[in-house]
Amino acid sequence: MAARHDWRWISAGELLRNAGDPEITEMLKTGRLLPNEITNKLTLDAIGDDNDIILDGYPRNLNQAEALVGHIDVGSSIAIVLDLDAAEVEKRLALRQRMEDDPEKIAYRIKLYNDTTQPILDYLAKHGVIVEHVDGSGKPGVIHERIQEALEKHKIAGPF
Repeated sequence: MAARHDWRWISAGELLRNAGDPEITEMLKTGRLLPNEITNKLTLDAIGDDNDIILDGYPRNLNQAEALVGHIDVGSSIAIVLDLDAAEVEKRLALRQRMEDDPEKIAYRIKLYNDTTQPILDYLAKHGVIVEHVDGSGKPGVIHERIQEALEKHKIAGPF
C-alpha cells in the first residue's frame, strides 16, 4: 500500500527493535508494551511533519492516541482496522519467529489488543479520524484490495 501510493510506512515495532538501546531490547523480550514516553518519541520523531504515511502498530493505548492526534492532520486520516479471529492471529505471529512471539506472549498481546483497541478507535473517531473495519482474512493481495476500496470510499486515495 505504501509503494502503491508513494507513502512512507512506519512500524512502531521496527523502530523499537532497531533503536539500538539495550534497555528497549530487554523490554521487548518480555512481550510487554514499552513506556509511552519511549514509543511516542520514537514514533512521532519518525513521522515528523509528513502526513503521507502508514502507521503500523501505533497507537496502542489512549496516551499514544492523544499524542498522535496532537501531532498529525486528522482531517485526512483513516484508521484501517484489520478484523481477524484470534486463531489466525496466533498462527501468523508464530510464523514470524520474533523474540516477542512465543505462545504465552502472543496470547497476552491478543488480550491486551482486545482490551485496549475500542477505546482508542472511539478516541480517534471523536477527533476526526475515519475508522474503517476491513476483513483481514485471506491472501495479502485480497486484503490489499479491500484496504484500497476503503481508502477510495473515503477519498483518502485514488482513483476517485
